[in-house]
Amino acid sequence: MREFLLKLGLAIVAYFSPLYEMYVVLMFFVAADLITGIIASERRGIPRSSRRLRKSITKLVAYLLAMTLSFSAEHAFKVEWFVAHRAIGALICAVEMLSILENMAVITGHPVFLKIIKWIRGKASDKNNVIYEIISEKNAVVDPASGAPDRMRRRSYNDGVDRPTADR
Repeated sequence: MREFLLKLGLAIVAYFSPLYEMYVVLMFFVAADLITGIIASERRGIPRSSRRLRKSITKLVAYLLAMTLSFSAEHAFKVEWFVAHRAIGALICAVEMLSILENMAVITGHPVFLKIIKWIRGKASDKNNVIYEIISEKNAVVDPASGAPDRMRRRSYNDGVDRPTADR
């Protein structure tokens, strides 16, 4: 039985080995987004929470699953003219890059990051205060009961500074 499981595991690893580089690149993008997100939250005075870290892990698992399933579907249906797993990987990396740029804009406030974000978002970002827009989007929390976005509640700490809470 042990030998069978070993062979099965090696067969699975061999089948998905073409995705190895994409998995590594994707994990680097998610890690960079996580690190810049933590730094941006600290700059805004938002404490770290397990909910936010769990969200990043869930996002990484969903990304890896999307790439794995698209790769499997390509091979199952013998699709050679369109490589969906690469398109999905590129789209995921682009989304993560935008998130990293948004975090860098919050961290540094440098006009270069703001201009890049405005350029990428196009007409959706005609507002003058891009940093406020980014912070508002990142603070949006979906209420599980209604499914509607809800803003994070503010709670007063002993130091008298009003900070958004990450815990519900």
